[in-house]
Amino acid sequence: MRSLARTHMTFAVNTTQKRIRTIGWFLLVFAFLGVALFLIWFPFERSCISLLAAGEPPMMLPEECALSEAAPTGQILEKLEAERNRRGLRHQSWIACASPASAQLWLKKIDADPRWLPSYEPGRYEWRRTVIVLGSGPSATGKNSPSPSSTAGARVTAEVCLMPTWRYFQLIRGQCDAKFAVWK
Repeated sequence: MRSLARTHMTFAVNTTQKRIRTIGWFLLVFAFLGVALFLIWFPFERSCISLLAAGEPPMMLPEECALSEAAPTGQILEKLEAERNRRGLRHQSWIACASPASAQLWLKKIDADPRWLPSYEPGRYEWRRTVIVLGSGPSATGKNSPSPSSTAGARVTAEVCLMPTWRYFQLIRGQCDAKFAVWK
């Protein structure tokens, strides 16, 4: 009699465990499919695929301006780093110009190029994930907005930064054929 009761109890426990395991597997598969669908469908709209391709930004630097790894000194460094950190950007390089005239020429080229979108904040330009943060001073267009600042020796015009990938996806999602169509 005892063995029959044990067998019945064991059978009931096994059935309950199997049900729990089956439900667990269904929940796991459902969660996995939900996450996969979210990652594939929402951030990557078909019209945005060309914007996700990495490419070199069109810098259009004059002869007297160059990308540099040498950081500026003084207040300009503090201002540019504070701005970069405030916006959550990653440093890539500096743009240094030998003269104010070459810095102004470069700014006029950036202003005229439709691929470089001005940010809502003055003195910021964006091309895909690349963000240029300008120093402060009189602007190339004469408006009261940030532009090149001087340091000892060369003039550090701007800091070239990269926007985090996830933030870039959020920025372009739903606007690939409108605002950001110039980047295609």
